[in-house]
Amino acid sequence: MIDKIKFLLRNYPVNEEMRNSYRKFGKSRFNPEINVLVKYLTREENLCKKNKKHSLKLTLAYDTKHGNHKLYIEGSIRKWYYGKYNIRDFNYKDFCQCISLLSKRLEIEENILWNAEITKLETGVTIRFTKEFEGIALCVSRYKNFKKNTYEDKGVKFKGKNYHVIFYDKIREIYNDKDKLERSYDKITKNNFLFRYEIQGHKVSGMKMFKNKVDTLLKVKNNWKYLGDNLIMTLDKVEFIDVISPEAYINLRGGAITEMSEFLIYKGIKAIGIEKTRLLIETLNPKKRTKCRKKYNGIYEKHLIEDRQNYEDIFRQKLLEKLFFVCRK
Repeated sequence: MIDKIKFLLRNYPVNEEMRNSYRKFGKSRFNPEINVLVKYLTREENLCKKNKKHSLKLTLAYDTKHGNHKLYIEGSIRKWYYGKYNIRDFNYKDFCQCISLLSKRLEIEENILWNAEITKLETGVTIRFTKEFEGIALCVSRYKNFKKNTYEDKGVKFKGKNYHVIFYDKIREIYNDKDKLERSYDKITKNNFLFRYEIQGHKVSGMKMFKNKVDTLLKVKNNWKYLGDNLIMTLDKVEFIDVISPEAYINLRGGAITEMSEFLIYKGIKAIGIEKTRLLIETLNPKKRTKCRKKYNGIYEKHLIEDRQNYEDIFRQKLLEKLFFVCRK
């Protein structure tokens, strides 16, 4: 569930050899006696050929006067552990192993690392669906009073002061990053759709859902199930609108004007009600009434079958199933 993160180690022990492994970035704008040093850390183990190592950014605030050095670690620890293009979500066991491995790479005792202070935290899961689920982004309507940004039919972002709530096409993100050809994307998405749901915390201290609950690595470990519960509680506050069902979306995409016209007629009948629609039909010329009744009843019944399941219900069920596996210890 943990992805991008930024955490801080105070009084970080630094020897000459360690300091020389960093490159100088500059001086702190708040204190000229602190040198800012930077380096990037990857896993030592080789990943599979189809994957690629991902780096964490290490920023060392080297205090030349008092020796109170601070180390900031920032990046996606999920990608660092599994590989840049791996879509797996952290479970409890792997997260603990990741922190243990990171302590070795940082040459610091594991119990010290567990007490690192978290300043930024991103939680979320990727859920696998079939192709017809692509239209879900069209149905994600509102979250509190957050500003909404949409990215065609591929994603939705609700932007708040201290955090964002995001839904997006994970495969599209990977292929944009890899600069792959569009035909490669089309091939892999022919029967697959990976939907990512995230809470991006940019200021943990300003988030009621995170503050004092997961503001250290140890608290994340001890409150692992809470992270999953919080994803569900946050989703409960997201408003979905019944725009289109998965089956209707796949039938309309790339279809003709006739299919779109029928779908809009169905939505109109559903909005005003089937009984009122029948009453309106009765006001028509008797010679056209039977033909019209048959036409609109046929359209309504056809699309009613497609519209029986909605995106929100299916997504909630899949989310619960995914969290059951990643939350257990």
